[in-house]
Amino acid sequence: MYRKKKMKEKKFNKWKMLCSFIIIGIFLGVNIIISLVTDNTLKSVSIGLTSEYRNSSTEGHSFSIDNLECHMDRTDLVELKSIDIIGENVFWTLVPTGQGFGNVFVEIIDCTTGNKVESTTLKVSKNGLITDMNTGNFSNFRERQLSIVMLMIAFTIILWCGYFKSSRELHYSYQSIFFIGLGIWVTIITILISVGYLRNRSMINLFDSLALSADFFMVLTFPAVLVFALLLSISNVSLIRHEGLRFQNVLGLLLSVAMVGGFVILVYLENIFSSGYEFYSNLWVTFTETLISIYVILECFLIGAIICGTKAARHKPAFDQDYIIILGCMIREDGTLFPLIRGRVDRAIRFYQDQLRATQKKAVFVPSGGKGANEPISEAEAMKRYLLEQGIEEDQILMEDQSKNTAQNMRFSRKLIGEGKKVVFSTTNFHVFRSGVIAREEEFDAEGIGSPTKWYFWPNAYIREVIGMISYKWRTLIVILVLTMIFLAIAHFGFVLRY
Repeated sequence: MYRKKKMKEKKFNKWKMLCSFIIIGIFLGVNIIISLVTDNTLKSVSIGLTSEYRNSSTEGHSFSIDNLECHMDRTDLVELKSIDIIGENVFWTLVPTGQGFGNVFVEIIDCTTGNKVESTTLKVSKNGLITDMNTGNFSNFRERQLSIVMLMIAFTIILWCGYFKSSRELHYSYQSIFFIGLGIWVTIITILISVGYLRNRSMINLFDSLALSADFFMVLTFPAVLVFALLLSISNVSLIRHEGLRFQNVLGLLLSVAMVGGFVILVYLENIFSSGYEFYSNLWVTFTETLISIYVILECFLIGAIICGTKAARHKPAFDQDYIIILGCMIREDGTLFPLIRGRVDRAIRFYQDQLRATQKKAVFVPSGGKGANEPISEAEAMKRYLLEQGIEEDQILMEDQSKNTAQNMRFSRKLIGEGKKVVFSTTNFHVFRSGVIAREEEFDAEGIGSPTKWYFWPNAYIREVIGMISYKWRTLIVILVLTMIFLAIAHFGFVLRY
């Protein structure tokens, strides 16, 4: 059974790589075709002219395209073919002469008033590509914009399909967290650039939409973050009152402070630096946007981990199980069960009874847990005694009393049970997803069921699990963070340097 799931995972990984390569290949191919089959004509909105056109009634004169004159300091590189009004926008159409390359300074003058209504520098490359330095628009930029939009839409579809596919076929997979986290992030970016394209935004605006998407997402989600932090803090205070002040009991408060404080600090950093030099201003904005991107990506992964964990806790395995493993945790000094571990055993008993009623199939209980330093007996022995008290026959209990952690719970129980059996494990609801992932790491095919816990205990415990889930694949997380930061830095800063 495990080998079949391993094969599914390998096929899934190949599917991811294949889809990504196909999409990137199509994107590059489309751009090459655009370069080959189109000329270097630049048809672009002139922002200054648009503004003049809209406000002409307040200028005391009648605005007309016929009154415009175009002055260029070099006429050997670029030719102005036309200036046209299309809808509410004014466009100019420029073509290269093919006689060289360099920069051309252009002014548009309204002959009626003598006012300069637009000026820019056009950059003509060796291959005849014309770039408007005011807007960043270049020859065939609309086609290029469309290809970028389609690329982002395709990646959005891949990420969401990947999430649904991994959560359906693999059940417990860290890939699901990354897929849904990046899916949320890329969806926001795709919406921003798609709206920009439909509104006929310039290339600079398009790249700003990419670079500032983290800023937009952070501000958009802050009300929800504030409510989440408040509720988490309330539950954490209740936990401290009931369970005492310990480091593990204040993680929720620390996370709340980090989320709200991080937002305040980042907003402050955005507004403290000013410089007369465009280079340094763009460098500072790139730095702050990079920090904001880290904040937002971690926020998205937190959302993804919560969604995956909640879904795993609600999963209902089929009633055809051969064994029910009960994951141990600390017991009392007198050998009886604390409410947390008792809840796991009760959940296992309830599943056993439900399966018996549904299919008349009996399952064997496997209480799993060794003896801790401050425990009089092993956790497995304490759970066995409780099972016997609840009317479970002794020959239906198979103890595993050597394990010290969840990984050993799975590893030693698997050796005890053998291969080819259908197995379910019982643990607390917040621990199901991570336990399932650990089972997969131990090459153990088992599904989880979760027992409920007190309302004030669940949020803080779940935050610990989420931190554990995210930190477990910290190398992958760092790679994603670095690649995203490079991408957004190029979008904001690299574009300025290019032009």
